[in-house]
Amino acid sequence: SDDPPPAPLFDRARALASVNQVEALLRELIEIFLDECPRQSAEIESALAADDRDAVRRLAHPLKNSLGYFGSDSIAGDAAGLQDSALDARQNQLAERWQQLKPRLAALEADLRDYVRAGQPVERTS
Repeated sequence: SDDPPPAPLFDRARALASVNQVEALLRELIEIFLDECPRQSAEIESALAADDRDAVRRLAHPLKNSLGYFGSDSIAGDAAGLQDSALDARQNQLAERWQQLKPRLAALEADLRDYVRAGQPVERTS
């Protein structure tokens, strides 16, 4: 097939462009994201379990914004989809969106940890 290869989950060029090519700032933002992401994920899961759609929408927003800095369009779009559908999707559809995003988010977190540790981008795709 002539399909292009999937984009890396961590888009280093985009991330550096978002911080005016200041590598130290990028690393600092990544470390903040890595500290916050597990808490954000747990809060989204709690909101989903409680069928608290306002909370899902509110919690997905900063996640979407962070992914806009570090992630490919694809993973940022997944988070935007979670936020946008929080108010009108059926509960099972919303949970399904989260279940699709969660492993990709974990893979991105691993790539970001590797990047901070090694200083080299990891080209993982999904």
